[in-house]
Amino acid sequence: FEMSNTKIISAMVADKKRYPETKCHPDLYRQKEAPCTKRMAEVSFRSATLSSNPRTLHEMWREFKFGLNGRKPAQHFTRHERNANAKIKQIYYRRNYVWALMDRLVRSGDTPEQACQKIRGVYGKMSMTKMISAIIADKKRYSVTKCHPDLE
Repeated sequence: FEMSNTKIISAMVADKKRYPETKCHPDLYRQKEAPCTKRMAEVSFRSATLSSNPRTLHEMWREFKFGLNGRKPAQHFTRHERNANAKIKQIYYRRNYVWALMDRLVRSGDTPEQACQKIRGVYGKMSMTKMISAIIADKKRYSVTKCHPDLE
């Protein structure tokens, strides 16, 4: 079934008048809205929270990129979600230093595993809390590169 462009446009104009609520034919409206509604439902049920105590750099990276335990990935948090309360704001702020460093290393060609190894090579076997504090201190100490020289 083929129609000329002018007939299609005429039919669309007629449908716009015929269906004032949707401004298009009901079959077209359902097809257009169904995927979007489904996707919004999936996103709205994903919790915008951070894990309480990630043990490894790789776990922190997965939390940032993919989310953990069905949670929303941290990179997709809105400003409101990042600043929902003082605790989440502080946790996000501190972890963001690690995420930014990991992201820079991955964008420069390293795999996430290689990036984790490089960071562990510089900071050693310290807790995640101490490592985040060291990364923050190095960002202030090395004002030009914004990170430890071995991670450039």
